[in-house]
Amino acid sequence: MDLLFVHVSRFLHVLVCECVPLPDSDSQMYGEIHSPQYPLPYPPNLQKQWEITVPEGFQISLTFTHLDIEGSAGCYYDSITVLYDEKVLGKFCGNENSADGHHPGHQPILSPGSRLTLIFQSDDYNPDRKQNVGFSAQYQAIDIDECSAPEPEDGSGPLCSQICLNTLGSYLCACHHGYKLRSDQRTCMCKFGEWRGRFSVIDCGEPEPLLNGGVTLLSGFQNQYLSVVQYHCNEPFYSPYGGNNGKISD
Repeated sequence: MDLLFVHVSRFLHVLVCECVPLPDSDSQMYGEIHSPQYPLPYPPNLQKQWEITVPEGFQISLTFTHLDIEGSAGCYYDSITVLYDEKVLGKFCGNENSADGHHPGHQPILSPGSRLTLIFQSDDYNPDRKQNVGFSAQYQAIDIDECSAPEPEDGSGPLCSQICLNTLGSYLCACHHGYKLRSDQRTCMCKFGEWRGRFSVIDCGEPEPLLNGGVTLLSGFQNQYLSVVQYHCNEPFYSPYGGNNGKISD
């Protein structure tokens, strides 16, 4: 007979320690990018590309502190384009007060992952146009909270079966009191051998006696839930109706 004991604790005990390696240099965590010759006017016929990377487990927050690029519909001529894995997050030109451009504003642009690509381009020089000075932007690494991310669409379930703890650049799984992590470091199981307190076994009492027969225990323990018993009739009486065996239940 299998007995399942459930222990409920009113307290949560979690002790987690982790050593997180620091990035190789501070330049990986933050920096500044600006157009060529900034704050002087940028040159014509230009295409300049920057690759921004931060450590895994972080995303990039990019903020344009100043933007003054020749404005046009759809930023067709001069522009600064922000991409993540070839997906365009924004294409900007003009300035804060222009009507024919697309200004990013002062809200940061967040990358889904740990890298960003910036592409700045300008067309042929036109002396009749206003001399624009380009752009200046700052970026910094922001820790990704993996524990707040939605469950994967592949049906693999949550990152942690019980407790998810966000750490710097990563996450850790933990368990409630009375449980321990499995080898996959994600799911929890009962921590046998550490129960405390008193537990009582379900006792269903003696089976009702037969007028002309008896009861034999086939499996389990006497009077306990789900034990299997066998009824028999004394000679010369007939066998019980519906079979000889039965289970003790409530």
